[in-house]
Amino acid sequence: MKKITTLLMLVFAFNLLNAQLNKDFKPKEAITFATDEAKKIYPNVKLRAIATLVTKVNSFDLKFNSSTGEATIWAYVFEDTSRPDSTTVVPLLKSILNTYTNLSSLISVAQFKSFIPKTSISSTDFIDSDEMLTIMKGGAKYQEFMASNPSATISYIAMGNNDNFTQLKLNEPYWTVNYIANNDNFICATHAITKETNCFSIATSVESNENSNISLSPNPASDKVVINLNGFNSDDIIDSKIIDSKGQVVVDITDNFKSGSKVVFI
Repeated sequence: MKKITTLLMLVFAFNLLNAQLNKDFKPKEAITFATDEAKKIYPNVKLRAIATLVTKVNSFDLKFNSSTGEATIWAYVFEDTSRPDSTTVVPLLKSILNTYTNLSSLISVAQFKSFIPKTSISSTDFIDSDEMLTIMKGGAKYQEFMASNPSATISYIAMGNNDNFTQLKLNEPYWTVNYIANNDNFICATHAITKETNCFSIATSVESNENSNISLSPNPASDKVVINLNGFNSDDIIDSKIIDSKGQVVVDITDNFKSGSKVVFI
């Protein structure tokens, strides 16, 4: 029993120590390593997107430093050039020894797949996350939003070609930072090459009764969303509408739902 207890204590100590052996990093510095990892799946690849979330995925707390542009984990999305409909996600963690670890076998990459645009990035000569933040924070719309919403939180940061927002140029690369405040999404998008910035709000309020809890994730999304329901039974009829950035209804469902999660393809 003593040996088993000692072993458990050593494992616990190692996990605590391991948490201190990682450090945040900016995404461009790991592109070469990420590309090499993707080539283990597909011989010829092109970069589609880079993204990170501010949430917990499996046992990993994903964090983003809004001052330095560094994150705990960056996920790199690549396409197979011979079959562009095939993609792979490479989530990377950096150690204090400046080595990277591919976490694709340890964490779920499903949450990152919502950031996959339809086309690959034509140039890798894009600005890094720290420069993007400097440009974004200099914009009047960002400053007005933060002055009114000082407690706003970031839900995701992504870089890739735009095929979703009508406020931005189509099929051109943007850094997008999604802030959440008062049930609304505030998007700040910075062109990754020209450095133009555009910030705008997207209403995401969800009507619910006092006994229910409804949420959507990811929000915004390009291909599918997960509707999370609590407090419902099979006799409840729920009218669900998903509205795009243009204000158009893209999904309209009236059905019997039970509590739990339901995947809806847009």
